[in-house]
Amino acid sequence: MATLAQLQSEAAWRDEFTPPALVDLGARLIAFFHVPAVNVGTRGNTAHLSGYHRSRRWVKTSRYCLSRTYSVSRTAGDRSGGHDDAVSALDLSLPTAQLLAACKRLDAAVRAGHLEKITEWYGNLDGDARVDGYDNIANRVASSDPSHLWHLHMSFDRGRVDDDHTDVYEVLTGDDDMPTAQEIAAAVWNFSIASPSLGRTAKAADWLKAAYGLEKTLPGRLDAILAAAQDDDNTTVVLAPEALAELTQIRDQIASLPEALRPVVDSELDEQAVAGADKD
Repeated sequence: MATLAQLQSEAAWRDEFTPPALVDLGARLIAFFHVPAVNVGTRGNTAHLSGYHRSRRWVKTSRYCLSRTYSVSRTAGDRSGGHDDAVSALDLSLPTAQLLAACKRLDAAVRAGHLEKITEWYGNLDGDARVDGYDNIANRVASSDPSHLWHLHMSFDRGRVDDDHTDVYEVLTGDDDMPTAQEIAAAVWNFSIASPSLGRTAKAADWLKAAYGLEKTLPGRLDAILAAAQDDDNTTVVLAPEALAELTQIRDQIASLPEALRPVVDSELDEQAVAGADKD
């Protein structure tokens, strides 16, 4: 095995760095799980002589690399995306119960196609002596060396390693139990509103369809409905205070979604409004 001095003699080793988004993910996991900083690792030590814990430049040029293809050949991002000197993996060591739970959540999310940025993961699902994992490029079960029985390894596509990893954080911590964008849109659409102007209870869908018909455009979405309801000169959308408060809460829930999901909510409401207006 190469010595540290030998590895440090190469510029590709000295120039390696951890992308800011991966640094941020590690810091958030440390804070959430209350573990020491040493429990999170990104840049590999002298035992890591191939793979995502090394930069693409190092893998391709170092005389000490053990594989010129692993981690730099199977996706467009791995081949040429991101920064040549960036490492692209994160290890997380946790107490057994937390490790197993995090691995289960990650495995489910990866297999469901929710985390395509992760090319592979290794860890432990059930506390046995076999390392569990998944190759997310080939879509098949995978395994690795026994060290992954006590820590979780995640490899990120090199072209996406500096993306916002809030989605990964939420999966690992279990903070992803919010409803889907479509479910939130449906809740907005079907919410019952006491309407003083109509003298009856109506669904929020009625107001969304009204906005669509009035503006002759896609609906102004929930913000516009709420704004109209609070406008003293408004004569079209009249909401009881309780309904206004409830819809405001739903609006705030939508706003708290990861940014990537918000357009899905808007799109769902648009489609339902258009369909509802066409039926009417």
